[in-house]
Amino acid sequence: MTRICVALAVFGPLVVPTAAVGQDETFRDEVRQALRYYAGDWTTQAKFGDEVSEATWSAKWSAEGSCLVVNMTGANLIKKGDEETVTLYGTGIIGWDEVAKCIKETVFWSNGSTYSATYKKTSPDDVIPAESTWSGEATGVLYGEEYTEKVTIERKGREEFVWKAYEFVLGSAKKPDIVVTFSKNVHDVAENREKLEEA
Repeated sequence: MTRICVALAVFGPLVVPTAAVGQDETFRDEVRQALRYYAGDWTTQAKFGDEVSEATWSAKWSAEGSCLVVNMTGANLIKKGDEETVTLYGTGIIGWDEVAKCIKETVFWSNGSTYSATYKKTSPDDVIPAESTWSGEATGVLYGEEYTEKVTIERKGREEFVWKAYEFVLGSAKKPDIVVTFSKNVHDVAENREKLEEA
């Protein structure tokens, strides 16, 4: 809900028993329900040090409805040398990783950088992160260097959530925190509210 171009993906509200982890249709439906909050078009505002950038983030269901396919834009807030600010384009997938037993996000950016995040269970009885705040870890490559960071996602209501990266290390250099606020686009708000009320 990438912190390189600064746009993100997140995963939503649901706690299910560990015994239900098998990939049967019921569990797949529960995963889809958990991700449904994030489907639609969002506007993002990212802050990285003194840099501020607005961008877009759009999540649509895959043809078979098993994951979200995300298309996003974002400024290259993390620059190399005298690099100018340009718009980058990213494509990602968010879904359930049955092997790792977690929600997983992978993003590929137009400048060759990559981003991969996992959101694991928050307690022994949880499979998908609990409703209010989630935490995870992310890794990727930027300018040929690997980076790591810890991430949190906090829902501020049905139409806004905040993604934050901290302990961000690129190569051996510690970087400032990144904070991205996602706001649901107006035309999606009414439809999304109806779907959430039906759940």
